Amino acid sequence: MASRNWFQKMTEIPSFLLINNPVTLHEVKKNDKKFRFSFIEQTLNSSGKFISTTVFQYHSALFKGILQQLNPVVKLLMLLVGTTGIALIHSVLFQLILSFLIFLLVAFSKLRLRSFYKRVLTLVLIFGIIPTLPIYFNWITPGKPALELIKSGCSFNFWIYHVPNSLYISYEGIHHALRLEIKVLNSLALSLLIIHTTQFVDIVKAASRLKAPAIFLLIITLSHKLIFIFTKVLEDSFLGLKSRWWRKIDENASRQIVGNRFLLVFNKTWHRYDQTYKAMIARGFNGTIEHGYQKQLNRLDILFLLLFIVVLSTAVTISNVFQLY
Repeated sequence: MASRNWFQKMTEIPSFLLINNPVTLHEVKKNDKKFRFSFIEQTLNSSGKFISTTVFQYHSALFKGILQQLNPVVKLLMLLVGTTGIALIHSVLFQLILSFLIFLLVAFSKLRLRSFYKRVLTLVLIFGIIPTLPIYFNWITPGKPALELIKSGCSFNFWIYHVPNSLYISYEGIHHALRLEIKVLNSLALSLLIIHTTQFVDIVKAASRLKAPAIFLLIITLSHKLIFIFTKVLEDSFLGLKSRWWRKIDENASRQIVGNRFLLVFNKTWHRYDQTYKAMIARGFNGTIEHGYQKQLNRLDILFLLLFIVVLSTAVTISNVFQLY
């Protein structure tokens, strides 16, 4: 009798499956002009790109390139010195020379030039070109007209700016904006180059050897782990949803369904993240970072770092002494 009751409970349909689903699914035809990938597919594609990018950075750090052979401490010092030197060089010509040298480092590091510079140019567009667009115009940078856009009979004040009666792109504005954009390009290219040729663990070790605060390194490490876990849980959850839908549905319906599952995704992410932290505690973690074996500096590391500093300091000196802009 007890076994029969147990069998009935096991075969009973759960109550949440008996609730009618208020979401109506509408099939989207492929010949529709407004047809596009569903919200689920876009999310899967974005999260998959993030994970593949992380994995690719791990594998690219193992290539037999010139920068992969260097000590992570040297590469981190190159990043600090390089970004400082790029900010101090105001000559467009010397910035272009640095761009060419960084291009050679990318090529000799055996990275994919197309995908690397595609990512760099995307970031330059966001952080370099769009913020510097107002500099092109004469109401920010007065000068000789290069391209006249609007010519009106009166001038007016806008916020803290005085807008003249004619609006045009000035040569001085082009020069200043181009100089800032090339600086952003070189800084981002150098930063991504160091990241792609160095494993994340080695970057943390190098920062620890350079006496970076331990709490800062701990926050970076755990944040990196949380982001990766969240992305993986999100991809698995959305892939499970997509596998249960045998046809394309209306995008509004997919957004409604996915929005209701975000709380579950966050809870699963936090649970897995908490389990990861407990595993660290079980293995002896006490708040201090122990890196174990660290590669020592050799002659090649010192020579490469000295050469990098000499080239960069020479460019900074010539650019500032002769006031090349």
